[in-house]
Amino acid sequence: MKIIVIIVLGVFILITIYLGVSTYIASVLTVSGESPVTYDENQISERVVDVAFKASDGLPLAGWYFPGTNDKAIMFVHGAGNQNRVNEVYGTVEIAKFFIAQGYTVLLFDLRGTGESTKTRLSFGQYEQNDVRGAFEYLKTQEFKPESIGIISDSLGAIATLMASEAIREAGGIVLDSPATAVREIVSNIMEDEHSVPRFMHPGIYLMAKVFYKIDVETVRPIDRIVALKKTPLLFLHGDNDTLIPPSHSELLLERVEKGKRVLFPDTKHVETFITHPDLYKKVVGEFFEQNLK
Repeated sequence: MKIIVIIVLGVFILITIYLGVSTYIASVLTVSGESPVTYDENQISERVVDVAFKASDGLPLAGWYFPGTNDKAIMFVHGAGNQNRVNEVYGTVEIAKFFIAQGYTVLLFDLRGTGESTKTRLSFGQYEQNDVRGAFEYLKTQEFKPESIGIISDSLGAIATLMASEAIREAGGIVLDSPATAVREIVSNIMEDEHSVPRFMHPGIYLMAKVFYKIDVETVRPIDRIVALKKTPLLFLHGDNDTLIPPSHSELLLERVEKGKRVLFPDTKHVETFITHPDLYKKVVGEFFEQNLK
């Protein structure tokens, strides 16, 4: 009897430790890093307005609005990793300048939890998709027709954009740089490879994230949402040396749509398509919007 009690007590202690550690890691994993907006927007264009609008779930968001001259607009959806509307990792500033010079209206905004938008936890696209919906609706209130609106998104931004597929299906064209078919595999790889969190801990971490923060990575599956964009012009970009989100992800997503095109960038890592091959990037993305935005 005493042995049974010791065994039960030992199991209880192990479960308590497991859940306690899982809760701590879940908390750290979903904390949005500091990403203050320190860039001077006038260095992009002197024609700029600070804007505030709401995500589709009512959360306040902030950004910059650069009015153009050709009745077409492009909104950028940035990735994770201490990024914001400027998104230095992706080269957003130079890309924005390129399109502004051609007369496009450009919207750069901070996803929730970043920059000057409302501080929240990182949800890997589960709630950030509401920000994409909100930005798309904001451009429509500026009298842009849906078919005249383009979207450039990368990594987390591409995931959030695909999760919002139903609401943006009328967009004129969407660029998806380094998108993922599903998030759980990617998050698990990050935990294991970058933070040495063993795989046996992952189920507990996902459970605690769901229980305490209502973040359920199992539900973040762009591969299931992209069907709503079946007839929307899509341009997939991917670096052939992307080890975080391998190129096979965009290949599988491409198979689900009818108006998709995919460009692989040689010798290119995760979301470094523009940084590594700026001329190729400008050519394929520029032609894509020229052909598809009405």
